[in-house]
Amino acid sequence: MLRRDFILQSSAFTAATLLFTPQIANAKILEKIGIQLYTLRDLMKEDCKAVLEQLGKLGYKEIESYPSGKGHFWGRTAKDFFALAKNNGLQVVSTHIPLGLPAQEVGKEIAALTWNLESFVDAFAKEGGKYIVCPYVVKDLRNSVSDFSKIADTLSKAGETCKKSGLTFAYHNHDFEFHEVEGTTLYKHLIKNCDPDLVKLELDIYWAEKAGVNIETLFKDNPGRFPLVHVKDMGKTDKATVEVGSGSIDFAAIFKHSKLAGIQHYFVEQDNSPGNPLVSVEQSLNFLKKLNF
Repeated sequence: MLRRDFILQSSAFTAATLLFTPQIANAKILEKIGIQLYTLRDLMKEDCKAVLEQLGKLGYKEIESYPSGKGHFWGRTAKDFFALAKNNGLQVVSTHIPLGLPAQEVGKEIAALTWNLESFVDAFAKEGGKYIVCPYVVKDLRNSVSDFSKIADTLSKAGETCKKSGLTFAYHNHDFEFHEVEGTTLYKHLIKNCDPDLVKLELDIYWAEKAGVNIETLFKDNPGRFPLVHVKDMGKTDKATVEVGSGSIDFAAIFKHSKLAGIQHYFVEQDNSPGNPLVSVEQSLNFLKKLNF
């Protein structure tokens, strides 16, 4: 081959490559992937230390806890739990806190939005926590627009308490928030009546998809309000929660709007696993590590 022909062919190949692969060049990946510990609840109750060690080895970087039967910190103080996580390369970013009084009314490590919140928030912030999240509203408290207003007031007050300690407060959805009640929905009501500086949103992607929500539109209508998401996939036939990447949800299409939405933390969650949940969360993590968007 003549040198001139080689140069021409090489130039054409380079031009074609640049023409057809700009999305690959500009693709983004998830640098820090977290996990909601509810996924590993049974194993955590047996041996919290061993589970956190395994999560660190797998490559998880962040943790979101919740009020288990052993408290938010699995039988440990906030200081000890944060230290244990850090020793395994994990950062405790957030925890779920229930709206009402918890069943375990013992010790400063237990809290609800209406009980012991201020002292808990102070301790959580002191150790480096960032977010407090309300995960659920029981059915008896959400049957009317009047109920919705009471919920909005409670969340706003919790947001004020968190802000005083340098934390951010958020609300996590299921699907019922998108069901119409008296001409509106709980989700619309909270968005409209809660100050976005006090009440952010943790979008559970699975539940939003199950409710038929257009997530792109939700992000566009409420830019910057979603610092946290639950990365949970939906089975293609029975709509059960499955390992991320094995279901029907197009996470790349959703995550390409991350900047618009304000997403900073991605927590894998799977309500139920067919076998060892550590195997399931490893599968989910491996998929997300390779995901380009």
